Amino acid sequence: APDGAASARLRRAAALPGATTAAWTQDLATGRTAGWNAGSPFPAASTVKLGVLVAALARAGAAPERSPLAHDLRAMATWSSNLGTNRALARLGRGSERAGAALAARALARIGARSSTFPGGYIVGTELQPALGPAPATARPPAVSSRVTTAQDLARALYAIHAAAAGRRPALRATGMSPQAARLALGWLLSSEQRGENRSLVAGGLPRGTPVAQKNGWIRSARHGAAIAYEPDGARIVVLLTYRAGGVALGAAAAAGARVAAAR
Repeated sequence: APDGAASARLRRAAALPGATTAAWTQDLATGRTAGWNAGSPFPAASTVKLGVLVAALARAGAAPERSPLAHDLRAMATWSSNLGTNRALARLGRGSERAGAALAARALARIGARSSTFPGGYIVGTELQPALGPAPATARPPAVSSRVTTAQDLARALYAIHAAAAGRRPALRATGMSPQAARLALGWLLSSEQRGENRSLVAGGLPRGTPVAQKNGWIRSARHGAAIAYEPDGARIVVLLTYRAGGVALGAAAAAGARVAAAR
């Protein structure tokens, strides 16, 4: 149920000087949604690792917490480890990182993230981006990466995991996960380490102590946060994507994320 007035408030909340932004909120109790620029592709950074999480746990069997993939998946979900992601891709692809990436891409499509891409593994260490000219604030970011996503796609992916963890059959079919595996995935996202670059972008706009299941992503020119906030009155999905050629500071992104989370 799109809310036009809330979308206008969201646009103002997401604004960052000189940056391109996108935002999406979705109340899982009422179905009300609000979005700004939410269908535009952004460099995805680590946010599409949600596809790896779903694809791997769909194959994890009856005891997903004891899967050979569990250690690397936990590192990927809680701290966004590129090394853990690449090892999980290789295991998922039976020795082929490329084959694992294809499975992750298919998982993203199954859970509704159809504008997102997953071309392969990640560079271990510091990611670098070339110098680029500034983009107008309302335009799509330049195509700096073949790995892209949208705010709506990330909301769909998080919803699929949330609904599968609750045992909802359409989500279980889409993800291929068992309820136990989906609850494990959600638990890892809830355990995401809230420090350094992985600090929540949205927690500042939520009641203190609100549990947040998050997947962040960052490169030099982009900083994103996608989260399910389990607030006292129900669960809500909050997504903020940001891009600025010269870089997006964590503090500025967190301030915008807090405004987006507080916008109603």
